[in-house]
Amino acid sequence: PVVGYCQGINRLAAIALLLLGEEDAFWCLVLIIDFLMPKEYYSSHLMASQVDQRVLKDLLAVKCPRLAAHLDNHQIDVGLITFNWFLTVFVDNVPFETVLYIWDCFLYEGCKVCVLVSNLL
Repeated sequence: PVVGYCQGINRLAAIALLLLGEEDAFWCLVLIIDFLMPKEYYSSHLMASQVDQRVLKDLLAVKCPRLAAHLDNHQIDVGLITFNWFLTVFVDNVPFETVLYIWDCFLYEGCKVCVLVSNLL
């Protein structure tokens, strides 16, 4: 895969290192980057990450049309708020116990969990 420098990766590694030994943490990071996240999620242009932001925006328009309209009226791009959520799989954005629940779902279901959890928040 094509992986560029991305500050979000260090947060993923940190959580893995908190919960696993060094080698297992490395392989957990490999699993996340190579298998759970779409190709080019952590590339230099973050294209797949941007796609997820668009999916969230479209889902928000369907599920919460008043909120989506309000954000649009004030020219607020939801991606500016949620982009870091997706890159770090919520490591910096919710209490640690909640992160662990989200990661359980994420490691089982994959990156779609990011969009679903974002819609709940």
